[in-house]
Amino acid sequence: MSNVPPAYRPLIIVQAPRASAFQPRGGGSQKTAKPSRSRQGERLDGQFDELERLTSGRVQPTVDGGIPPSDPELVVVFEVVQETADLADAFKLAGLELMVDVEDDIEDEDLGEDFARLKAPRPDAEPIKRYLHAAMANEEAVRQLLSLWRRWKSDQRMRSGFGAFTKLFQRLYNVRPWDARDRIRTTGLSVTMEAALADALTSLPINIELWFRQSEPRRRQAEAAVRALVVAAGGEVLNAVEHAEIGYHAIAASMPPAALGGAAVVDLEGLDDVAVLQAPDVIFVRPAGQSVRLLLPSDLPGPPDVAEADELLPPLVAVLDGLPEANHPLLKGRVEIVDPDDLAGEATYTSDRRRHGTMVTSAVVWGDLGAQEEPTRRLVAARPVMRPDMETLNKDESIPWDQLPPDITIRAVRDLVGFDGIAGAAPSVRIVNLSLGDPRSQFDTIPSAWARAIDWLAFKHNLLFIVSAGNHLHDLPIDAAVLASLSDSDRDRLTADAIAEQSPQRRLMAPAESMNAATVGALHADASGDGFPLGYRVDVWSGQGNPSPVTAHGRGIRRSIKPDVAAPGGRQLYGTLVGEDTLRISVGRAQPPGVQVAAPPNRTAYVSGTTFAAAEVSRRAACIMDTLISSEEPVDDRYLAVATKALLAHGTDYPLGAEYGIAADRLVGHGALSRDLSRGCAPQQATLLYVGQIESREEVELTVPLPEEIGRLTTVKRVSTTLAWLSPINWNHRQYRRAKLTIDGPVEMPSAGRSTLGLPYRLTQRGTLEHRVFGTDRAYAQTQLTFKVRCADQAGGLDGAVPFAAAISLELGVEVGLDVYALVRQQVVARVRVQPTH
Repeated sequence: MSNVPPAYRPLIIVQAPRASAFQPRGGGSQKTAKPSRSRQGERLDGQFDELERLTSGRVQPTVDGGIPPSDPELVVVFEVVQETADLADAFKLAGLELMVDVEDDIEDEDLGEDFARLKAPRPDAEPIKRYLHAAMANEEAVRQLLSLWRRWKSDQRMRSGFGAFTKLFQRLYNVRPWDARDRIRTTGLSVTMEAALADALTSLPINIELWFRQSEPRRRQAEAAVRALVVAAGGEVLNAVEHAEIGYHAIAASMPPAALGGAAVVDLEGLDDVAVLQAPDVIFVRPAGQSVRLLLPSDLPGPPDVAEADELLPPLVAVLDGLPEANHPLLKGRVEIVDPDDLAGEATYTSDRRRHGTMVTSAVVWGDLGAQEEPTRRLVAARPVMRPDMETLNKDESIPWDQLPPDITIRAVRDLVGFDGIAGAAPSVRIVNLSLGDPRSQFDTIPSAWARAIDWLAFKHNLLFIVSAGNHLHDLPIDAAVLASLSDSDRDRLTADAIAEQSPQRRLMAPAESMNAATVGALHADASGDGFPLGYRVDVWSGQGNPSPVTAHGRGIRRSIKPDVAAPGGRQLYGTLVGEDTLRISVGRAQPPGVQVAAPPNRTAYVSGTTFAAAEVSRRAACIMDTLISSEEPVDDRYLAVATKALLAHGTDYPLGAEYGIAADRLVGHGALSRDLSRGCAPQQATLLYVGQIESREEVELTVPLPEEIGRLTTVKRVSTTLAWLSPINWNHRQYRRAKLTIDGPVEMPSAGRSTLGLPYRLTQRGTLEHRVFGTDRAYAQTQLTFKVRCADQAGGLDGAVPFAAAISLELGVEVGLDVYALVRQQVVARVRVQPTH
C-alpha cells in the first residue's frame, strides 16, 4: 500500500509482560468553598417548592389502547459542584430513577462567592468539575426528596441509606426540572423549524429520544404515551428502536411544524402548549434526515488514467456513507459493496446522485489524487446508510426519515462483521470510517446516543472507528481589504482571532465526541498546488498547515482530548462582496484548491473538510494495520485496533508555540499526521510497539533498552510514548468509561530534567488515548528506560481485561550520526524477544 524505502526498518513489536497487582491512589482534595445549610436554603428552597408544585395533583391522561395512566412524573436535574458521591443507591431508595449522570466543567466566574475556589488557580490548574444528575421522580419521590432536604437543612441525622444526600445537598449548585427548553436547546430544532416555516413545509421529520427506563413495562408505557401524542398532533410514527446496551430508546416520526410548536420553537418561548415538548419521558427532540449537500458542476475534469486493480486482499476498512459509484474508473474492482437494504436497486439512487459515498471511498482508496499515491492493496468495504432525499431540491443524500443514526450504525456494523453467531458480509473489517455528523447535534455535556453506540461497538467488536469532527460552514467577520493589506503573521493572527471568537458555536458534531473512536480534525492543506485562479475568492491563511477554518472544535466527553489527530482536509476558500466586512464561505464549486477525489459520473472534484481528513486517516490506519498483520512478528487480531490507534497518534506533531486564540488541542488534538509508521523507522529513531491486556488494579512494566552510546550523550534525546486502549462504557455513569489506563515513566528520567514537547500530562488522561513527547539533554548511566502501564476501574467497575497498545520511541537528531534503530533493536532481540501471549 505504501512505498517501502530501500533500508526498511520495521517497528519493533513486543508482547507486553504479564500484569501484576497494584493499589490505586486516593482522590484529590476539595477545591471550592461549601455554603452553609442556611445559605443553601436561601438559594434553593424556591426551586424545591417548584418541584413540589409541578407534581402535586398532576394526572397523566389515559393512553389510547387501554394502557393505564402512569403516576405523574418529571425529571429532576441536580447540578452539583465538585462532589463525586455515587448517588445511584441513595436515589433508588428515595424512589428516584437515575437517568443521566454526567461530568462537565464550570467556569470560575460562574461559581460565585458560594462556591469560590479556596486557592487562586495556577495557570495550568484543572477546571472545577460540575456534575449533572437527572432522575425521574413521581409525586411520592418528590415528597421524599423534600423531606430529605428539610431534614438536612435542620441539621438532623440522615436516615440509614440516605447519607449520599448530605454530600449532594452540601454541594448542590442548582435543582430544577428538565423542561421543554432542555429538550430542544442543543438539537438545532429551532433553526430547522425556522427554515421549515419559511418554506411552508407541511411535515417535518424528527427523532424523539426517550429517557431510557430500566423497567421494560415502563419503556412500553412511555413509548405508547409519546406515540399517542404524535398521532394526536396530526403526526405519523415511522419507526421505534431501543438498545439497552447504550441506554437508547427513540422514535422516528414526522409532524406538522405548527403542531411541533412552530414559531414558539424558533423563539424558544411559549412552549407550554406543545405536548411532545412537555412529555416527561422525552429527553430530546431532534430534526431527522441528516443530509449531505453537494453540488457538482457539469464541467469537472475526468479521472487520471490508472491501471486496473489486481486481485486485492480482503478489506480492513469499511465506509459507512452513501452508495459509491462502484464502476467509476478509480473505484472499479476496488470496492466491496455490502448492501442488505438493496439501495443500489432503488430507481431514485441513480449514478449521478451517488456523490458523497463515491468521494469518501475514493479518498480512502487513493488519498488526495493530487499527491499521486499508490492505491490501497486491499478492497474497501462500503455499507451505504444514506439514500437520496427526494423532498430536497438537489436530491441530497440523507439518512432516511424512518431511520435513527445510532440504530442504523449498529445494524451496519453487524452486517459487516457479524453478531451473535451470525456471519458478517465482511468479517475481515477492523476499521470503520464514519465521515458523517449531525450539525444540529453539537456536543454539550451529555454524550449523544450515536457516540455511545460507537463506543459500545468499538469495544464489543474490537474495532477502530475513524470519525470526522464535523464542519462548520460559518462566514467569517473579516474585511477582505484589511486581510489583503496585512503581513503573513498579522493575516494569520486576524484569521485565528475571528475563528476563535466563533468557537462556542463550533463544537464537535455528534458522534465525534465518541471516546473509543479516533476523531479527526482538518488541516488547511492539500496537494492541489498553487496554479489555480482565485477569482473573487480569498484564502484566509497565509499558507498551508494551519487548522481548517471549518473544522469543529473540541473537547470531548469529560473534557477528553478531541479531536484526537488532524490531517489534510483541503484548503477552504471564502468569497467577497463589495462593501461588506464579512467573508462568505465558498462551497459547491468543486474546483481547486482542495483534496482531489473521484466524483460521479466518471469525473473528479476538489473538496474540503473533516470528511476527507477522516478518510485520509482511515487510509493511513489501513496502511499501518496491514503492516502489523504482515510483519515478521504479526500482531494478534485482538490487538490490531488498539495498536493502529496508538501508532496513528504516535506519528503526529503538536504545533508547539502556535497561537490560535484557543488551545491548539481543541483544533488538532495530539497533533497533525506526520510520520507514517507503516513505512518503518528512520535510522536515528527506534519505535517499539508493546501489545497486551490488563485488568483493573493491575500494572505492566515495559522496558526499553538505552544503549550506552545513547545514554551518555548530552545532546537532546527525544522520548515519545503513546498508550491506546478500548474501554467498555457505563452509559449512565458520570465517569462513562469503565477502564482508565495511564502510562508513567521513564522512572530513570526525573521530570525536572525533561522539557515537554507536546500536550501537558494532565490533559492526556481523560480519554482512551494518551500521547506524550518530551526531551532531555542529560546523560544517564542506566541501560534501560522503564515505563508502567496501570489500569484503574471507573464508572461502576471493570469486569475482565481490556486490550492495550503502547508505542515508545527513542530519537536523536540526525546530526548526531548514530544508528539508534540498530543499537536498540540489537538489544531488544538479545534481551526481550517476544513474550508468550497471555
